[in-house]
Order: sequence, then structure tokens, then C-alpha cells
Amino acid sequence: MKPTILAAVAAALLAPTACVSTGADEQLLSTSDRRTIQRMVPDADLTNLTRAQMGALSSALHSSDNIYESTHEIWSILNWSE
Repeated sequence: MKPTILAAVAAALLAPTACVSTGADEQLLSTSDRRTIQRMVPDADLTNLTRAQMGALSSALHSSDNIYESTHEIWSILNWSE
């Protein structure tokens, strides 16, 4: 009985954290940003990005008026090997 209660308490405490984390990731790289990146780099794999990559991609999208420079920077970020 005690392990069941502990598991339920742990699940209740961790569930909001998972939701908050998803929201924070959405703030780093919005759905609109993801679509823009897909248009700029059609074969871009935007799954399993680190928070650092999401922040760098967002910065690359919004920091330059030169589309070629932004595209090259995005391509470089997506090819980071960590």
C-alpha cells in the first residue's frame, strides 16, 4: 500500500513539471518558427533538439535580415553534434 501511495504522489508532483517543460520549449521555438525553418531547410530534422539548439535557431531566425546568412546559420545549428 505504501509504495502505491508514494508512486501516486510522485506522479502528481511530476506531471505539472512535464507540462511546464513543454510550454517552455514552445516559447523557445514556436510552431511558426518551426514551419519557417522547414521552408528554409526542407530536410531539417526538428525532433530531439536540445534547449541550446532551440534557442540558437530562434536567434538565427530573428537576428538577420539576410535570408542566405540565416539559412546557413540554421543549417549549421542543426548539424551540431553534441
